[in-house]
Amino acid sequence: MDSGPLQPVPAAATASAGRRHVDAPTPLVADGLLAVALAATVGALSWSGLSDLQIGTGVFDAYLGGMVVLHASVAARRRWPLPAFAAASLAMAVIAVLPNASGATGAGPPAAVPLLLLPSSLVFALMIASLAAAEQARRSLLPLTVGLVGVGVAAPRLHASGLAVLPGAYWTFVFVLVALAAVVVASWLVGRLTAVRARARRLDAEHTLERAVARERAEIARDVHDVVAHSLAVIVRQAEAGAYVAQANPAAAATSLQVVAQTGRSALTDMRTVLAPLRSDASVGSAPTAPLPGLAQVERLVESVRAGGLDVTRETVGTPRPLPTAIDLAAYRVLQEGLTNSLKHAGAQARVHVCLRWHDDRLDLSVADDGTGPSESVPGAGLGLAGLRERLAAVRGDLVAGPRPGGGFELSARIPLPVQAGR
Repeated sequence: MDSGPLQPVPAAATASAGRRHVDAPTPLVADGLLAVALAATVGALSWSGLSDLQIGTGVFDAYLGGMVVLHASVAARRRWPLPAFAAASLAMAVIAVLPNASGATGAGPPAAVPLLLLPSSLVFALMIASLAAAEQARRSLLPLTVGLVGVGVAAPRLHASGLAVLPGAYWTFVFVLVALAAVVVASWLVGRLTAVRARARRLDAEHTLERAVARERAEIARDVHDVVAHSLAVIVRQAEAGAYVAQANPAAAATSLQVVAQTGRSALTDMRTVLAPLRSDASVGSAPTAPLPGLAQVERLVESVRAGGLDVTRETVGTPRPLPTAIDLAAYRVLQEGLTNSLKHAGAQARVHVCLRWHDDRLDLSVADDGTGPSESVPGAGLGLAGLRERLAAVRGDLVAGPRPGGGFELSARIPLPVQAGR
């Protein structure tokens, strides 16, 4: 593990990580600032245009109220998307049915000016996009439907006002209808595209979390295997020895039982540390665990194997130095796996040599014995080496395991080390 045990990730938290992201409170402050900005620009333009028109007092008040509601709905567009869109739709309906204002046209008679053409009406396009982005695919049809119905109401009113965009009243009507529908559809498509991108980001975050949890579980599985395999090998060896000498040498049998008890306690401590990430926050906080093992515990590891009856020698070449947690744990597991294999398969008379060679840029480790070597018929014999190769790959290390030319078995690893400061 790169930096000690990961924090616990309960299954419920994993399953709901994406929902917590989606259901988090929306930024009311950001939307409020957007509403203010639109009111100061688009709203100011509408106010300026309104002041240049001849309009009755009642119509003026109705339009001003609709414009205020329309701009205010922007502030709630993500926190309360459906009520905000309903308010904006009601405001647009009021603006669409208001009588036309009169505008000066120079020497000619005053022209009819639909209040729907004032710039604030563009805010409704933003509200369509906002609801389309917030709702599910089926419910997102609501803003599209409302917008197109509004187009069906607004286009005839614009046509009746005498608006001349193209030669001929028919083509003007067609142009207005298509233009308004295009604005509505484009706004809806922008909203749906935003929703699709947000969902893609959420799924990517969920998959990233799932991969992290899977890696952590694989790491825990490897640690469990290492702890259990080594400890059980020592316990079985000592139990066999104790049973053999129980009658002839009770003192030796008692010593074997003490080693069994000590190994069992050590295994329980290691298992608590390994399984800590699977517990809840409360259980972890109430049950302190020991730090992960590393090369500082190699002597204890060697002594436990010696207690199992093997002749073990240890050699260190070069100057040891502190290692990152992931490398320190991987190096320890290499030695643990090698000694466990020797204890299980090398035979009672085998000799084992453990060597650590420190270089500036790498650490070489080896566990070699002159015994019979592991048997391929042993169930699960390759699981430890497979997990060890995965662990070393995580720290860019290599593992070699196989029979020695002169007899016996050797497991060796090469692990790159971080460059020391000043070198």
